[in-house]
Amino acid sequence: MANESNPFSAIKNTEEINYIEKCEGYTIITMSNAEQIISDFSLEKLEKLLPSVKFMRVHKAFIVKTSLITEIVQIGNFHQAILKNGKRIPISKRKKSVLLGKIITIK
Repeated sequence: MANESNPFSAIKNTEEINYIEKCEGYTIITMSNAEQIISDFSLEKLEKLLPSVKFMRVHKAFIVKTSLITEIVQIGNFHQAILKNGKRIPISKRKKSVLLGKIITIK
């Protein structure tokens, strides 16, 4: 169920954020309890608020908590990050090598 509350309340406890998705003029912050917070804050603004050691913009429409990535798969010419909950997040070609380096550093 979506919650239109201020996203800063969610960001204060970044441990509860799984990923953030950009959707037609707004963003959806998906929490670890599956709650979704709808925000009109841009993905760029939210990216600046999150700790870069834990979160990474992996695609023009996604920021993900890197510790939740269990594997990276290639499907045709595209790559996806698979999260612990099974969610598949697209990875842009130019972000792939940076993400791989970050994941290796974390684990």
